[in-house]
Amino acid sequence: MNESITYDRLMRTAGTPGRREVVRRILGMIRNGQLPSQGTFPSERKLSDMLNLSRPSLRLALKALIELEILYKLPGSNRWYIEVPPSLLNPKPSTIALITSTHEQHLHMSREEIGGRYHLSLHQAVTGYLQNGSRHILTLLYRELDSVSADWLDQIGVNGLIVLNFNELKDDHSLILECHNRGIPVVVEGNDGWCRSFDRVYHDHEAGAKMLVHWLYERGCRKIMRVCWGSDEVYWRQMRHAGYLRALKELGLAPLPVVRIDMGRPEDLEADPSKRVQKLAEVLEPVLSEYLRGENAVDAIMADTDSHIYPIQCLARKLGRCPGEDIWFAGYDAFAPWAPEAQNRKDLLPHVSIDKQNELIGIGLCQLLEKRLSGFSGETQVMTTAPRLVSYLDV
Repeated sequence: MNESITYDRLMRTAGTPGRREVVRRILGMIRNGQLPSQGTFPSERKLSDMLNLSRPSLRLALKALIELEILYKLPGSNRWYIEVPPSLLNPKPSTIALITSTHEQHLHMSREEIGGRYHLSLHQAVTGYLQNGSRHILTLLYRELDSVSADWLDQIGVNGLIVLNFNELKDDHSLILECHNRGIPVVVEGNDGWCRSFDRVYHDHEAGAKMLVHWLYERGCRKIMRVCWGSDEVYWRQMRHAGYLRALKELGLAPLPVVRIDMGRPEDLEADPSKRVQKLAEVLEPVLSEYLRGENAVDAIMADTDSHIYPIQCLARKLGRCPGEDIWFAGYDAFAPWAPEAQNRKDLLPHVSIDKQNELIGIGLCQLLEKRLSGFSGETQVMTTAPRLVSYLDV
């Protein structure tokens, strides 16, 4: 028995995506104890029944096991025997490509941005889990990759892909599709419509929005309005709006129009915090003023994320409102633990927020990939993480 046979080599020997999938299923059944790893192996007929696969298709896939001398027949015998090397019995992959929006060192450099903090925490959760499993991790920046990069990933023996911030790939996700078509397991973070053929993990934004509305209602808020940076094209805004509407219906309240703020690209904003707030105020005032005073005045605002709250609070104070008394603010992402500058600045925080539990999202991505690599060949796997309400009233 060749002890040096690796999972990568076995997959390369199998060749086509279809044959790889069959070999992966057989290996998974061996790891799970459904098939033996040593000694007598089932006949082609029995194995094809177990796999619900035609015998010609099975024979093509078994060629990889035969070529590597894992599966063989003794002279003068028609019975199959198998000897699986220990290197193939470990279900944990050896090499994982982590495709993300930004390299970790750049995430640290931009940690003052709420998006940077979210990406960093998710990235750290995934790498921490994988490193504990003694696996090699390739962190790749997806804007530097294209469909041709799939050849390179295949050649170096990447076992699986974990893709973070997949909703940002909607303009060009050819690499992900190509790897998926080649039989490389892919797990993504997100739930946009066009990525639902992949195993994926995402946060339950609908439940989070419902929790926020109920919290605001308990503080006497009846006119609750959403303020969004951008359109509702992304899945998480759609889910939050559904949660907002459902909660209002449960409470017997009427929904208000969603106010959309066009801030342009994030990189166009001033780096200096004071100048940034000034720029935000210039954009916000003509759009939000009518909802902060007069007959249309609201008593609660729900923003996309915590970092959007401060400039809105500044505008509210300027127009005579008193946050925490006659108007309440709900954010999202619970970014205070990542932001040292917010520890002693209560005015930088919303009154309430939602922790998406990024660590659980990262761990979930790794677990779904491990299950797929252990031989699971069932339907698309989907996992959601529950929201955790965070109140900053006592900060």
